[in-house]
Amino acid sequence: GVPLAWVLSARTTDALRAQADRLATHLDAQTPPPAQHDPLPARLAHALSTTRTHFHHRAVILGHTRHDLHTGLTALHTDTPLHTPVPALIHTTTHANPTLAYLYAGQGTQRPGMGADLHHHHRAFTDALDHTCAELDKHLADKHLPDQPPHPLRDLILGTTDHPEALTQTLYAQPALFAFQTALTHLLATHDIHPHHLTGHSIGEITAAHTAGILSLTDAAILVTTRAWLMQNITTPGLMISVNAPHQSIRDILRNHPGVDIAAHNSPTHTVISGDTQPTRDAADELTAHGHHTRPLHTSHAFHSHHLDTILDQFHHTTSALTYHPPRIPITPTADPTATPDDLQTPRYWTHQARTTVHYHHAITTLHQHGTTTYLEIGPDTTLTTLTTETLEQL
Repeated sequence: GVPLAWVLSARTTDALRAQADRLATHLDAQTPPPAQHDPLPARLAHALSTTRTHFHHRAVILGHTRHDLHTGLTALHTDTPLHTPVPALIHTTTHANPTLAYLYAGQGTQRPGMGADLHHHHRAFTDALDHTCAELDKHLADKHLPDQPPHPLRDLILGTTDHPEALTQTLYAQPALFAFQTALTHLLATHDIHPHHLTGHSIGEITAAHTAGILSLTDAAILVTTRAWLMQNITTPGLMISVNAPHQSIRDILRNHPGVDIAAHNSPTHTVISGDTQPTRDAADELTAHGHHTRPLHTSHAFHSHHLDTILDQFHHTTSALTYHPPRIPITPTADPTATPDDLQTPRYWTHQARTTVHYHHAITTLHQHGTTTYLEIGPDTTLTTLTTETLEQL
C-alpha cells in the first residue's frame, strides 16, 4: 500500500533528535493491537503533519507500521543511516526562501505499472492521467505499430495490458511519460506543491512546456504523438552509448569519428553519444581504451543525432500549426541554453528540440546560479536525481 509519512521538525538538529527520542519512548509505552488493525501510525502521521509548527530542521520517516516508525525514529535519534527502501528516513534543513525546480525525465525511464498505486489511491492523479491519456489516444489511434492494433495508453502505463513490451517502443514511451508526468504534476498541485522553475530532458521538456502553459493539452498531445511517431519510423540503424567521461575529452575523441554526435551532456562526467552504428561503437571503444566506462543504451534509434534530420521538415509542419503562449512558470531550456522565453514560443525551437544535444548539465548549473534550493524529479525513476546530484557536487 501507500506508505505513511511521519514529519518532524525543530529549531535545531539536537532538538529534532530529542523529539525523535521522545516519540519513540511514547511508542514504547503503547500496547499495540494486531498490526492490521493498528490505527496509531495513521493518526500520528496526520497529527504530525497538521498540528505542529514547521521549523527549518526537518525529517520525514516513510513506512507502514509502528515498527517502521520506531526504526526511523531510532535512526534519526542516533544519527544512523537506513539502508532499506522502507522504512526510509529523509533528514534535511530548509532554507529561509526555498525555491523548487521540477525536473521532467526523458525516454528510457518509463516502465509498465508506473503510477498504478497512485491511480488507485489518489483521485487527482486518476482524473488527470485518464484525461491526458484520452487526449493522447485520439492521435495514437491511427499511429499504431505494424501488425498490431492500437494499445490504450492508460493500460500500458498501469501495466494492465497483454502487451507490456509495447511501452519500450518510442511511439508509446514518449506519450506515456508525458501523461504520467502531467498527472503527477496535478497531484502535487492538490497538495499545494508548486514549482518556481521547470526544466526537462528531451521529451520531458515538452511536459515542462505544458506545465508552464506554453502548450495547451490539445497542442501538447499533437506535438508529443507526432514526435514519437516520426521518431519511431526512422529507418536508419543507429546506436546510443552512455559514457562516463568529462565532456571535453569526448569532444576531442569524436573529432576522429564522423557520424557520431553528442546526444546529451548530462553532468560533468556523464555524456551520451549517438549516431551511425559502427562509428559510434568505434568511438566507444576508443573511449574505453582511454579508461572511460561506456554502456550501450537500449534504444530503438540514434536520438538527438543527425539521424533525426530526415524527419525535421515533416515535423516542422506540425510545430508550425500549434499555438504557443507565454510561460507562466520560468523554464530553463535544455535544447538551446541561449533560448529566451520568446524562443520557447516558436515552432523552430520545438522542431529542433528533437535533434539537438540535450544540455541538462547547463540547465542544472543555471538553476543553481538562480538560487534553486530544491530539485524534484518528475518521473518514474531516479535518473535525473543522480545526474543533478553529480552536477551540484561539482559546483
